[in-house]
Amino acid sequence: MYTFKGASQCNTIIIPAHTNQIPAFPLAGKWPSAKPAHGAVLRPLPKSRTCSDAAGEWLFGNKQYQILRNAIKVSCFHYDVSVRQQIRQLLGISDSTFLVGHVGKFMDAKNHPFVIAVFAEIHRLIPDSKLLLVGDGPLRGMVETAVKNLHVEDCVILIGLRSH
Repeated sequence: MYTFKGASQCNTIIIPAHTNQIPAFPLAGKWPSAKPAHGAVLRPLPKSRTCSDAAGEWLFGNKQYQILRNAIKVSCFHYDVSVRQQIRQLLGISDSTFLVGHVGKFMDAKNHPFVIAVFAEIHRLIPDSKLLLVGDGPLRGMVETAVKNLHVEDCVILIGLRSH
């Protein structure tokens, strides 16, 4: 809280790197003061920034705020049937296979062991399924060990880093 107050006095802008999704806010409805307290910390800032109208209304209420648009051109990532078919063919995945994907650096914060454990259960229920892990990092060995320990090495694809 002191950081936000100090920033306000120095006319500094603070942009939080992460926040909870509004509908998934764990204390909403359970702890009535959670939302007002969270918003009160940010209210003193002279220039309020947010990523969407929904987040701005939740964080700042009626106070003015500016939306900082996503720096990624999302139009480059629109669903394309031909790209889907091309990638599946390249990776040897049939059209009928249920595919689960995860993109992220292999590090503690991404919790790959949990992703793999969840996939192992999915694979038990849907035998024609595969897990595609895109990325690399310092915990790659641990990820490979988790895949082997859960006996899903035949249906997990680790494709490393990709530029697109």
